[in-house]
Amino acid sequence: MLTCNSGAPTVDGGNSSSMKDKTSRTSKTTKSLMFQEAETQKHKMSKFITDITNLIKDGIFFMLKTKLMQRQKEWEISDSKSMNHSSLFQDFQ
Repeated sequence: MLTCNSGAPTVDGGNSSSMKDKTSRTSKTTKSLMFQEAETQKHKMSKFITDITNLIKDGIFFMLKTKLMQRQKEWEISDSKSMNHSSLFQDFQ
C-alpha cells in the first residue's frame, strides 16, 4: 500500500503526504505541459487560418484584377469603335 490518509508510513518507507506532494507536482507539470501544447496548437491553427485567408484574398484579388483588365480592354475596343463611327458620321456630313 503506497498511500495513506493519515500520513502514516507506507510500505515503501515514505508517508502519504509526500506521495500526495509528488502526485500534486506531477499533476501540475502535466497540466502545464497540456496547456502549453494546447496554446501551441491554437497558434498553429491561427497561423494556418491566416495563411489560407491571405491566399484566398490574393486569389480573389488576382481574379478581380484579371477581370478588370479584361473589361478595360473591352472598353478600349469599344471606345475605338465608337470613335471610328463618329469619324464615319462626320465624313457623311
